[in-house]
Amino acid sequence: MVVQTFSEKRIGDFNKDDMKGLVEIMGKWRFLLGVQSESSDSELIFICQFIYDEFKKFTLSDIRLAMNWAISGKTDMTFVSHKSLSAAYVSKAIQAYEDEKRSIVKRIAYDKEAYERNKHVNEPLNISPEEQANTFLSILMDAYKKYKEKGDFYDLGDFIYNWMKKYKIANITKEVVNDAMIYGETRFREFKAEQKHDAGMKRIKIMDTGDDESNKKKFAREYIIRKFFDKVEFEQLVKLVKVEQFKK
Repeated sequence: MVVQTFSEKRIGDFNKDDMKGLVEIMGKWRFLLGVQSESSDSELIFICQFIYDEFKKFTLSDIRLAMNWAISGKTDMTFVSHKSLSAAYVSKAIQAYEDEKRSIVKRIAYDKEAYERNKHVNEPLNISPEEQANTFLSILMDAYKKYKEKGDFYDLGDFIYNWMKKYKIANITKEVVNDAMIYGETRFREFKAEQKHDAGMKRIKIMDTGDDESNKKKFAREYIIRKFFDKVEFEQLVKLVKVEQFKK
């Protein structure tokens, strides 16, 4: 359900007809909460306008999942009153949902990378250099935009790092490598602490993420990509991907 939200229309692109669907969800949310006082249509519309202004990147399915997870207790809503459907309550629910969604997406990315790493391809795919270049460019642009917007990204299969290294896209000096290894060690300790905390809060088993040294190196490569993204403009980045790079 979380994956499907990425292919749906975002609230920031909604028209008046689309907003009716959001109002309906708010009405259902109020009912499921068991709110006794009557909410007027205008109150629901005000809350929907708040969602439109503050949570443009989400979809109706995101809001529906945020509602279901908040009511079922999947996300922590301890410090927000359930006695009324307010903008504060809805905001807290969506933010808690976003944290859980991010965790799920990361687990999916890890599982996919592990699968790609372990599978054996019997027959090579017949994909043209142009198609390979376009696919890689799409991956690169998506990672760049996510980093600029959220400060976060995931280099699935180390595609971006390997491309940078092979074609000397960035000046990876010994000093940069040393800083990257220090970052990798620090970030890995933070990651293990976060994982332990999440497992304790949700009472689930800590996910096996494989070899510790491999994970440290993964975070170190992430550091190098971050430094590269900090220096390059989007227009420059696009021009760095060339079809010739994908010809055998």
